[in-house]
Amino acid sequence: MHGLSAQELLLIWEVGLRQHPLDRALTILALALPEAPRDELLALSVGQRDAHLLAVRERTFGEQLAGFAECSACQERLEFVFDVADMYLVLEVENGTRGTQELVGTSLWDATPQVYRGVCRNR
Repeated sequence: MHGLSAQELLLIWEVGLRQHPLDRALTILALALPEAPRDELLALSVGQRDAHLLAVRERTFGEQLAGFAECSACQERLEFVFDVADMYLVLEVENGTRGTQELVGTSLWDATPQVYRGVCRNR
């Protein structure tokens, strides 16, 4: 797997405009994983596909993600920056059960900012 070049990003943009989001994801993966047959990419689970897409994003744009969330009640803006590595979920699957999801070292619920929990600090 490799990061995408400017030329590949432009190709994804042009081709992806006419594609369904699932097909667009496969287009990205096909360019980042040229050795992988399309049938193999189609056989990926949603989690595997998304993990590969996150890895492509990291290799193309770097290790940090910046974003924001806005409280729907008070419109206060929460800005955040974190490492892509913090996004990888660990899924433990035993005997075909769903397993548990956690962010490295902390539960997914605890990692969620207050603004996403429906708790506005300005009320």
